[in-house]
Amino acid sequence: CWHGLGKAAFKNVIQEGFRIQHSSLEYAFYGSGLYFAPDARLAHWFATGRDGKTHGKLILARVACGKVWKKPSLLDPQVHGGRRWLTPGRQNERDTQRLWQLLRAPEHRNPPDGHQSVTGVDSRGAREGETEVVIFDNY
Repeated sequence: CWHGLGKAAFKNVIQEGFRIQHSSLEYAFYGSGLYFAPDARLAHWFATGRDGKTHGKLILARVACGKVWKKPSLLDPQVHGGRRWLTPGRQNERDTQRLWQLLRAPEHRNPPDGHQSVTGVDSRGAREGETEVVIFDNY
């Protein structure tokens, strides 16, 4: 799987490995963990700066996922009674605080019992392999 990251984060990964404490909460829509994507295009998006130019790196890693739980995105309207409450990239301060509060909940910091990772599934019908795999342990 692919992992996209900025130059500074790339240096940390090379020196220390993947560490949960260095993971960003900005786009953590399946929980607070390390995100890997089977499609390099998705990972590349995270290595791209706001100006649309590539400023970071892509890492191709063999990821031991263990037993994977399918989980809806925290942004999925079905999770919130059919109402989309947060739009990626356009959140206001109240929505950002609400998302971070959700991410701090134990169920979004660990996989369910008997599982080692999660992958995304949503009400729009994203197919398996189109979304990230989230690992919750240092790697």
